[in-house]
Amino acid sequence: MNTATTTTVADVLAGLTRAEDAAFAVAIDAALDVEAFATYLAFQEIVDNYEAPVAPAGHAYVCYDPATCRLAVVDWALDVAVGTRSGLGDAAGARLLAERFLAHPDYAALVDAELERLCAALVASGSADATAAEWARVLREHTPALAAAPSL
Repeated sequence: MNTATTTTVADVLAGLTRAEDAAFAVAIDAALDVEAFATYLAFQEIVDNYEAPVAPAGHAYVCYDPATCRLAVVDWALDVAVGTRSGLGDAAGARLLAERFLAHPDYAALVDAELERLCAALVASGSADATAAEWARVLREHTPALAAAPSL
């Protein structure tokens, strides 16, 4: 693990968690793509991800992206909700970041707005159901070729 990257994540998170609301709002804009993070948190709610940073299991990773000089949050165990697992970074930091982000009224409102937008785009439109149905069809079609059914 790169010590410089770990130190950068820890330093950024420490500054964010200690900041008063006004200072947090300024600092978070520099440290994170707040619109993307709000979309991420809203999506976690839509898929009812038990592993989301502020859910009971509370998992995700927060990493420092040297290309953008900002934090990035990567899912942990989204495979449980919808897909495949990936990511390396600071799981405790992701929970801390999500809790602090949602504690700020402006960012909590941004997540609520994204939740409404995603619900309309994915759930109410039927897009999520259509996509899930297509993937289910692909799995039904190809799974028998991958492994024999277990015998009981």
